[in-house]
Amino acid sequence: MEKLIEILDSKMTTPEPFGWFHLLWIAAAVIGGILLCKFVKPGNEKQMRAVLIWISAIAILSEIYKQFNYTFTVSDGTIVADYQWYAFPLQFCCMPMFIGLAAGLIKNKKIHDALCAFLATYSLFAGICVMLYPVTVFVDTVGINIQTMFCHGSMIVIGVYLLATGHVKLEHKTILKALPVFAIGVTIATIMNEVAYYTGLLEQHDFNMFFIS
Repeated sequence: MEKLIEILDSKMTTPEPFGWFHLLWIAAAVIGGILLCKFVKPGNEKQMRAVLIWISAIAILSEIYKQFNYTFTVSDGTIVADYQWYAFPLQFCCMPMFIGLAAGLIKNKKIHDALCAFLATYSLFAGICVMLYPVTVFVDTVGINIQTMFCHGSMIVIGVYLLATGHVKLEHKTILKALPVFAIGVTIATIMNEVAYYTGLLEQHDFNMFFIS
């Protein structure tokens, strides 16, 4: 177990913005989006749902790795468990993986359309922002850097795919359709921030969901 933890925590030089590592993932996002739009037929709802489910599932698995990596360390040959509350998976950029999975599974058209609208607007914009300015997400752990680039890159890929295939319309109504999903996310984050404050969690840990605490 100790060896596994050490392997999953393999180190690298912290990547620089627009260095080789960053540019590699930008290229991967661009190529991934092009290939997805090229080979997945527009109007094929079954394929569209499969795309959302598979990309979201991979992102969720990578998030599980991240939580494991941040929780367990090896000190003097002993495994130490110390959960890092600042990494709790309810930041804005964590939402798309769960929303994408829900959008792929939910049959209700109104809810499905609202979730997809969110992925093609708020999520797409956030993914672009982080991929263009990733200063705060790069660390010295190989797996964490891969995880964050995949998750933020996939936000762009999914958003572009939904717009390019016409599943989500590029019009002002789309923003309004996505607004309730965004509002629900902000509300949940606010409630959790308040709970963290009143339970005393903030006295010992950083906890700031959506960075609005």
